[in-house]
Amino acid sequence: MTAKNMNRQQALDAKEKFYIGSPCCHGHDGLRYTKNKACYHCAKIQRVKWHEDNRDYHNALNKKWKNENQEKYYESLKSRSRARKAKIKKSRVFLNDCKIMGSIRAIYDTKESIEKALGVKLNVDHIIPLAGSDVCGLHVPWNLQITSVRYNTSKQNKRLDDDVFYENQGTTVMIHSSALPWNLRSK
Repeated sequence: MTAKNMNRQQALDAKEKFYIGSPCCHGHDGLRYTKNKACYHCAKIQRVKWHEDNRDYHNALNKKWKNENQEKYYESLKSRSRARKAKIKKSRVFLNDCKIMGSIRAIYDTKESIEKALGVKLNVDHIIPLAGSDVCGLHVPWNLQITSVRYNTSKQNKRLDDDVFYENQGTTVMIHSSALPWNLRSK
């Protein structure tokens, strides 16, 4: 998303999607859509509200479109998959470092031993996602934590714990609070 200090006409001429205009009546900054002058923040709030109010209708529309456009749908999945794989490949910069790869293996082994002991399924999660939209993390021990499956799937490729930073990793394995025995619920 780019918004330069230009008026609407300049943004239209430059084929920009956004421009900086006057603040809206709700006090949001002046980020506006070039096409219709709508406030970006108000439009986002309206989209989220509509989606929440019409979740079943929206899901039915998506399902109908997928059924009618299966080739386009599967092609988009393939292209997203290729892009994700490329990001993940770039994240594995320490693939040839035996010490780091050994530490990663130890984290996965620890996860498996906790799963066996408690009888629940756990995930190894990247604190900063490998294929995030804003920032991409690395596949290294200090970016891994053991989490519950529910917590990991709720993140949806986002970093939720902004205030969590770990120092002096050494042989420590990070376990998210969702994966602590008293927080796990076997189903």
